[in-house]
Amino acid sequence: MTEQEKKSKKKKAEESPAGVGFGAEQLEQLGQGPPQDAIKTRVQAGRELSYLEGWYCIDTANKIFGHSGWSSEILVMRETVQSKDGDQWLVGYVARVKVTAGGVSHEGVGFGSGQMRSLAQSSELAGKEAATDATKRALIHFGSPFGLSLYGAKSQETATGYSDPAPRSNGGNVSPSIKQLEYIDKLVAGANMTAPQLEPLLLDNFGVKTAAQLDRGEASDLIGFLKDNKPLRGAEKQKETSQEEPPPVDDMEVPF
Repeated sequence: MTEQEKKSKKKKAEESPAGVGFGAEQLEQLGQGPPQDAIKTRVQAGRELSYLEGWYCIDTANKIFGHSGWSSEILVMRETVQSKDGDQWLVGYVARVKVTAGGVSHEGVGFGSGQMRSLAQSSELAGKEAATDATKRALIHFGSPFGLSLYGAKSQETATGYSDPAPRSNGGNVSPSIKQLEYIDKLVAGANMTAPQLEPLLLDNFGVKTAAQLDRGEASDLIGFLKDNKPLRGAEKQKETSQEEPPPVDDMEVPF
């Protein structure tokens, strides 16, 4: 091996610590949060959520990793809801996507819904939204530019725009597994319930509309409730909160 080859190999090793294929500049970019104008907000269930849009996350991935330096793969795409309300079709999909960059892979689970007069258009909208949401949830594991910096000790909202409860000792904001979601669907069907009938239960206890928006611990709680009628911890927490005196408006914090 020539001296030049040794220097080149040493440089690559320094730019790719621990065998990860990210250069020094990429590592620096992965440590920087998104600019303030990229952070969007909206109100859901009476609370303000901060999130990053799908196109922004994909564009950021292209800029950091390069157009050919990363890839995404849809591992699962499954319909969870299909119902008709008047002349509108409501369709829901859950997706699991794997994103690979620099020799590292992360997975994310996302949910999408579509409501239009055409069943085909509702399905297309729901599928695209589920894939985009899952991609964002996978990208967030790579670092701050994709919304990781929106998490914090005071944060109770995810950077993807869905409301998730604060982290718990059982795993925190880890998305439910596909097996959990499939089992929930089976229990719901066995109880002769529909997705619209399940929604109030989820909103009252967890502040979300679909099982795909739960974290893994909450999914276990829901399974226990549907299967064995075990009490929901979300309901207990909500009851405790309602008994507390609300803080003055000036002292209230708007969660990210």
